[in-house]
Amino acid sequence: MFLAILSRFFRSILIGWANVIPGVSGGTMAVVVGLYEEAMGAIGHIGQRSKLRQNLSILAPIVLGVLTGIALFSRLILWLLQNYPTPTGLFFWGLVASGLPLLVGLFLKAKPGFSGWLAAALALAVMLVFTLVSPPDKNSLAVISQRDFLTLLGFFVAGFIATAAMVIPGISGSFLLLMLGLYTTVFGAIPALDFSVIIPFFVGAILGILATARGIDELLNRKPAIAYGIILGLVVGSLFPLGLQAFQENNLQISQLSLEFWFWPVNALGILLGLSLGLLLGKRPKN
Repeated sequence: MFLAILSRFFRSILIGWANVIPGVSGGTMAVVVGLYEEAMGAIGHIGQRSKLRQNLSILAPIVLGVLTGIALFSRLILWLLQNYPTPTGLFFWGLVASGLPLLVGLFLKAKPGFSGWLAAALALAVMLVFTLVSPPDKNSLAVISQRDFLTLLGFFVAGFIATAAMVIPGISGSFLLLMLGLYTTVFGAIPALDFSVIIPFFVGAILGILATARGIDELLNRKPAIAYGIILGLVVGSLFPLGLQAFQENNLQISQLSLEFWFWPVNALGILLGLSLGLLLGKRPKN
């Protein structure tokens, strides 16, 4: 029991990393590290007293791990993305790709018929269209300093929308924060302990997670083939924007670096490290 809780904590740190990076889905990372199904199930049944202890043993280490990943490593990861965008981006590409064998197995085990394959194809198509949308430059987003009622309400709504998206594999909540112009404000408020941003955002975040997870849990239980088809399509589709983002951070700089002898081996190492870490952590902890 203790080892399972400890395992969930360390696995969920990767989910925290993913939630910081625009284009990387926290839901996808939860799938990769084998925590997605039980997290959605625990959130969906959080009000059941008979399962309260079991649900807390699942959710508490996951929440602590996600917060730890965001608090301790957000600055490091953003620094790596700024200074070494290609190998860092390919590291996360490898992490996401490492979850595909597990997802394909779950999808096939659910015995998908036409509806399952159609769901996968439609989800993949949505992600391909999503790839064509270019987010604004995160460095150009100014910090929002005003704290009137409408601004606080905006933080609440942003928390609801972003975290509702975060629990859906393939959809990046931090990408949506970029689109809303709140990325710098929200992730800057966490290390600065700016509770005027943190409190309304996280209240909205909790409600967004509860609302979304209940629906996903119902779909996983009643229509598993369709659910896994959608998740598989979203995750496969997310590999395209992740790969493009890794090589489009700075085209001029990348074209110059590609002439260096170390450039491609280091990028290959980034993919291998991501694949290895994902496969290592992808085994589901036993209760």
